[in-house]
Amino acid sequence: MGWENLGSALITGASAGIGGAFARQLTQQGFDLVLIARRKERLDAISQELQEKYPVKVEGMVTDLSDINENYKIMNSIKEHLDDLDVLINNAGFGIWNTFLQIDAKRHMDQINVHLTSPVLFSHAAI
Repeated sequence: MGWENLGSALITGASAGIGGAFARQLTQQGFDLVLIARRKERLDAISQELQEKYPVKVEGMVTDLSDINENYKIMNSIKEHLDDLDVLINNAGFGIWNTFLQIDAKRHMDQINVHLTSPVLFSHAAI
């Protein structure tokens, strides 16, 4: 991941919305970032924007947190590079719009992984 050259903040759901706002605020304060998001184009755009505006290092990781295996990879990276991590922002999330039974059970599990599993694993690794 190249963390040895990075500073200290990891943000999930960092390519837009509140995650993007967190990224902008932290770079203004001088933090180097590891940004995690699903959409490569948005992730590349915000990474480039931040590096052009501020003297920071930004690494983007395209990852789908609904995949439990991806969660474990990130958790292990956090543990491996814990000395370099000062801030962890678990921001990723998504909504499901329909009745419970009209939504596929896998989609429910995807949401559980993004909203609950990844924050628990990442926070546990960081602490």
